[in-house]
Amino acid sequence: MTLGEIIKEYRTTHEMSMDLFSDRSGISKAYISLLEKNKHPKTGKEITPSIQCIKQAAQGMNLDFNELFNMLDGNVALDSSLSPEDSMESPKTKKRASKNLNKILNAIGMSPVELSKDSGVSKSALNHYLKGDLVPSQENAEKMAAVLKVSPLWLMGIQKNMIPEQPVVSDGAVQIKVLGRVAAGIPIEAVTEYIDTEEIPAKMAQSGDYFGLQIHGDSMEPRMREGDVVIVRQQDDAENGDIVIAMVNGSDATCKRLTKYAGGIGLISLNPNYDPMMFTDQEIVDKPVRIIGKVVELRAKF
Repeated sequence: MTLGEIIKEYRTTHEMSMDLFSDRSGISKAYISLLEKNKHPKTGKEITPSIQCIKQAAQGMNLDFNELFNMLDGNVALDSSLSPEDSMESPKTKKRASKNLNKILNAIGMSPVELSKDSGVSKSALNHYLKGDLVPSQENAEKMAAVLKVSPLWLMGIQKNMIPEQPVVSDGAVQIKVLGRVAAGIPIEAVTEYIDTEEIPAKMAQSGDYFGLQIHGDSMEPRMREGDVVIVRQQDDAENGDIVIAMVNGSDATCKRLTKYAGGIGLISLNPNYDPMMFTDQEIVDKPVRIIGKVVELRAKF
């Protein structure tokens, strides 16, 4: 069975809505729908869930990860040679990570000392990675990957492809991911589940990091409606009056107009039926309230 079939069967058996399963698992409703249909709306290809997605689904169904993994006959978006027992600290993963790091250094003629200097990863840590004593942390893998021009997951021994996926560029346009939701605590770059893609001009892409976000609810009507997509530039602050994507109190991201005043900020819905969300400077720190991006473009659906 595919992951989508298992989820659908579970929801049907337990008379559970997508909204409830989304709350329990942390997987967006839109992505659950894609999993159950098992077909990408733009490419027509089967949906390939990541290990993280499978873990979240297992949590939503109160299953052990290994139990759910063994029920799958679909593809997993990681190296097919990995088994559920291949934890980040397993001998198999350490050996694979060590082999990959040694391979790329030999291929480009770079010494560990040079990699340490260029990446900021300590010589001691590199020595452990090269000998297979440890698997690189995600942070160190990303630092080394930026220098070596390879995938950080490949350096960690959990991905088959050495070269990271690149945005599709056509006619001066760059493809970006459209997310159904932005969950608290997960960097945008780390999000593997997305519902669609949009193209932005290459010149715009060069000015920062962008992602698309689908609008849910009616709090930003009449300007933004359910299903519309906003193009967001990642940034942690914005000007008074800007439309921003913000996280409040550890919740999923919300789209609101930002207002600034002496001693605090407000997050304002365009729909007058919703009360403003006002926060003092202290509440911004305590809750916390965090801006993750500024909306630069609206792509409405008709």
